Amino acid sequence: MSEPKEYTRLLKRQINKYLAETEQTSGLKSFLDAVNSSYLYYEEDMRLTHRATQISSEELYRINQQLKESNEFLDTFNHGLAHDLKNHATNVSSMIQMLKKYFNSGDQAKLQQILERLEDSSNHFLTIIQGFQYISNTENSLNSGREEFYAEELKEEIFKESAFIIEKYNPSLHFHFEFEKIVFSKHQLKTIVNNLVSNGIKYSKPDVKPIIEISFSETESTYSIEVKDNGLGMDLKKNEKKLYQLFSRLNNKKDTEGTGLGLYLVKRLVDRNKGTVKIESELGVGTTFKISLSKF
Repeated sequence: MSEPKEYTRLLKRQINKYLAETEQTSGLKSFLDAVNSSYLYYEEDMRLTHRATQISSEELYRINQQLKESNEFLDTFNHGLAHDLKNHATNVSSMIQMLKKYFNSGDQAKLQQILERLEDSSNHFLTIIQGFQYISNTENSLNSGREEFYAEELKEEIFKESAFIIEKYNPSLHFHFEFEKIVFSKHQLKTIVNNLVSNGIKYSKPDVKPIIEISFSETESTYSIEVKDNGLGMDLKKNEKKLYQLFSRLNNKKDTEGTGLGLYLVKRLVDRNKGTVKIESELGVGTTFKISLSKF
């Protein structure tokens, strides 16, 4: 309990003044002490109520900010998604018209080319839908609570969820942990690491085995993640303005799968966890992402 404040002491003195000639019996002293204590409890209640009001206001502001960010994100995402889907729908429609034109021509080479392009567009539609589901799950995870889990458990789940691309490209993934347990949102950590690992694998150099180094370390207040690859690298100055834009592709490698959502999701999760992202990259050498996330 807090120390008596000046006006509570004054109250006791005033009562004593008017009762100066009255014998200070033990009962009267107990009564005065009880009056004084009641004021102290009142002060403490008011202090706690004021603090609770502050917390509620801060929480309301935080929720409003999150809602504003989510609405802005949805507007941008829906615009980009609609634009991407419209372009591919137009391409599919054009190829169907070409298929009708050449169907009875006997030109097998041309027909094969059209069918391959239709297959590519179909696969891209599927990728967009999967990307939409993935980003929806990520948005839902922004308000998920933190949990305690083992670092080895995180590693196993990352391997499991990246099984398809690992099987396709056969990369070497090396994990380094400076701790055994983590207290964080597991889904968010997996999303960050999976996207950076996926980028490192997809943008690998032709005929060079992708090698990805994933390191985890910590301080009293932060978790640090470093993901280093030996891939194509990128021109950071040239791509600075579109690094974290939705649907942005930083490399013109034509056979690379993806929707351009990866780095945007990484940056969004890092920002929500009061963190930072630093990128080091050199064309033809590789890229390193250094991420810091607040524990609190």
